[in-house]
Amino acid sequence: GKLATKYAGGSGTKTDPYLIETPEQMAYFVNNLDGTKGKFYSLTADLSMNDTSKTDWERNANQWFTSAAYFEGTFDGCGHVVSGLYYNGNDSIVALIPRVTRGSVVQRVGITESSLTSYKTETRDVGYVGGIVGYMGNGTDTNYPIISQCFGDDSVVLKGSSVGGIVAGGHQAAILNNCYFTGVLEGKTHAGTMVGNTWDGKGSIITNCYSISREFNAVGSNKSAKNFKCTAV
Repeated sequence: GKLATKYAGGSGTKTDPYLIETPEQMAYFVNNLDGTKGKFYSLTADLSMNDTSKTDWERNANQWFTSAAYFEGTFDGCGHVVSGLYYNGNDSIVALIPRVTRGSVVQRVGITESSLTSYKTETRDVGYVGGIVGYMGNGTDTNYPIISQCFGDDSVVLKGSSVGGIVAGGHQAAILNNCYFTGVLEGKTHAGTMVGNTWDGKGSIITNCYSISREFNAVGSNKSAKNFKCTAV
C-alpha cells in the first residue's frame, strides 16, 4: 500500500498527540517506529486498509507492512476499528503493530475483516502473527508493554508458526487487560487466544479478557507456562 509523508496533525506529546486519520498515515506510523519513545499517537477514524466488500477481496489486496523497529510510545485507537489488514508471506513478524517493547502502551483499538498469514521457512525460523501486536522484545526490565481494551472479532483469520489473537509472542512479558478475540487461529507451533508464545520467566499478566475457542487456551505453549498469571479469561 501507499505511505503518507506526515501525520494529520499533532506534535507527539500527551496533550497534542500525532493524529492518524487515513490508512496511508497508519502505514506511515508502522514504517517509522524508530524514535517513538515517549511519543503519543491517536487514531481519529475507523480505517479500511483494503476494500473487503467482495468475498475474494484478498486476491488483489495490498499487503500490510512489517518492521524491524520497536514501538516504545503510546498508541490510542480511541475506540476505532481497523479493517482489511492483509498479509500472506514469510516475513517473521506480522500484526497491526509488528513490534513493541518496554514502556509501550497500545489501547482502545480493534481489528475486523482481516487476514494475516506468515509461516516458518527454511531461512526464517519464526512466523509470529498477532492481531494487535506481533512481537514483544528488546527489553529486560519489568516495565512491561501494556495492551488494553483491544480486540479481534470473528471476521479475523490469523495463521502462522506462533499465533496469538492479541499478541503473537516474544521474549518479554506483557500486561493485557480488557481484551477479547473471537476469530480464527491456525498455529503450526504455538497458538493462544490472547498470547501465542513467550518465554519471559516472570510471566505475563492477563486480566478481564475473554475468547471463544474450543481448541486453544488463552496462552499457547511456551517455556514458562507455569509462571503465567491469568484470571477471568
